[in-house]
Amino acid sequence: MDGYTLAAQLRRTRRRYRLSATSQALYYELVAIANEEGWPGTFKCSNGELCSALFLNEKTIVLARQELIECNLIGYKSGKSRKAFSDYSFSTTVKGTPNPTTNATPIVTPNATDYIKLKEKPK
Repeated sequence: MDGYTLAAQLRRTRRRYRLSATSQALYYELVAIANEEGWPGTFKCSNGELCSALFLNEKTIVLARQELIECNLIGYKSGKSRKAFSDYSFSTTVKGTPNPTTNATPIVTPNATDYIKLKEKPK
């Protein structure tokens, strides 16, 4: 796994899901951390480190992380306590169909016949 592959995976996922700018920034920060650690299968990072690196509060980090998990971009296992580091990993496959419980909404392109039905008729 490398940064170029993961960046391409994020771009493919953005075609299917509307990802917030915060979740994309979090993803790139996690890629940078994994790169610094030599691309281990899983790596540890605290919420505090992410908050200070991205200038965000913990609640925003949690929401952005959940968005990445629901799109199957990252794997996450919480630490035992608030001070413990959490485990992260990158997914090797992107989810093809949206999860109905996800907050990330899939991007839908209208079918040509549906588009014609939506157009207003001239008077």
